[in-house]
Amino acid sequence: MSEGNKPISVALSIVAILGPVLYMLYAFYESGRLGYFRAPIEFMQLASFGVMPVIEAVHPGIIFTAIIWTFFGGMRYRTGAGQLASVFAVIGYCFLAISALSIDERYTFGFGIAGGCAFLIALLIPTSVPELGNEEDPIPPLPVPAANKYSDSIQKWIFILAAVAVFIGGNIAAGSKKAKQQDEYWIVKNEVVLGFYGDMVLLGELNGKQVGPSFKIAETKSLDVQMRRVKTGPLVPFSAP
Repeated sequence: MSEGNKPISVALSIVAILGPVLYMLYAFYESGRLGYFRAPIEFMQLASFGVMPVIEAVHPGIIFTAIIWTFFGGMRYRTGAGQLASVFAVIGYCFLAISALSIDERYTFGFGIAGGCAFLIALLIPTSVPELGNEEDPIPPLPVPAANKYSDSIQKWIFILAAVAVFIGGNIAAGSKKAKQQDEYWIVKNEVVLGFYGDMVLLGELNGKQVGPSFKIAETKSLDVQMRRVKTGPLVPFSAP
């Protein structure tokens, strides 16, 4: 393979891997959004998701993850107070993300204050950058026993799995937050459209501002009346009197 084709090959490989991952993350997002109304999710298939909804819903999480990994990646080039400031910056950023995703106003306020305080601490920690030529020589790593390597590998995988679980939970929470805040919906008679999935549409019974308790899946072409887009939300899940 020529050198000029390598960037194209790498880009195609990234797209081939990232595409299915994005659709899976969107499935978790949709499960959170529909779960807010206690609507069924078993019918969902990755092939039924549109491209633009996937990009719109998932890209904030991708950007958030990139920022966090940038912070973590820069820590190894900093020492002492600089590393501590980076730690507080990461904590503050995570708290603000939780605040933005929470559907409970108490958590939104509490984590927002905590995130702001963490960022303030990060800014107040005095840090300095050594002048060019005055950097400290890196300390050569000590030999690591095989048993410690195995333990480090386990810890690394635990961290990766925990990060994946948090990322999935964040997408579910983002879907729930979207459901709580959305105010415009497609309406068909006394039913609200909760989602389009290929040629299928998920309808929920609309009782005032409440959605449910009955839901149904229908083909879009089978709807015998014209759908209308109206500002009827935010809607809430049905609760029996």
